Amino acid sequence: MILGFLPLRPVQDHRDKPLTVAGTANVATIGIFMVTYSMVVGLPFSGTATLRRAGGFLFSAALGTLLVHVVAATGATLTS
Repeated sequence: MILGFLPLRPVQDHRDKPLTVAGTANVATIGIFMVTYSMVVGLPFSGTATLRRAGGFLFSAALGTLLVHVVAATGATLTS
């Protein structure tokens, strides 16, 4: 279970569709991910752990890590 309430099995069963979308519209997908992540960084609860994993899942570990670090620093700067 992810976060105690989201079962992992549906994610495993339907993982091809997000990967296809991320592969065909890479720039748009990266932009949407970056905006979403920067907004979540400013929220009072921590949803960033789920988004970090999603970034690695969609864009590969290397690109996902780079995006998360850049966007986390940007989001933290904008919200402080």
